[in-house]
Amino acid sequence: MEQTENPNEELIIEIGKNSYKIKFPDTGMLLDLEKAKSRISFPNSRTDSAIWAYNLGGAIETFRLLIPKMEDDMNVKNFDRLSLMESRSLVKAYVKDFLPWFNDWMNVILSVMDDPTEDAKKA
Repeated sequence: MEQTENPNEELIIEIGKNSYKIKFPDTGMLLDLEKAKSRISFPNSRTDSAIWAYNLGGAIETFRLLIPKMEDDMNVKNFDRLSLMESRSLVKAYVKDFLPWFNDWMNVILSVMDDPTEDAKKA
């Protein structure tokens, strides 16, 4: 899992007519994000609608925390009130843009677990 270069610190995503700059979460925000996403369990059923709902829940919790003004920009009082067609842009940005970038960062961070003696050797 050796990674030679860190991913970009910021990601720009487009949702609807708006662009948003997202920074990789700091420690507290990552904990908050994982806590919020933990309320969404992966569906036992592998139906398309169950997988869609799972990804939609992840997108809503992620963007609600990382892009707080997005609900206002989308002119909704709550993401939960979006029509399913309106929510497509959230899921697309989450699955196609956010998750690959986020997972690249997590691979960098988790690489410390590849060789636990590595840091001791550098000290």
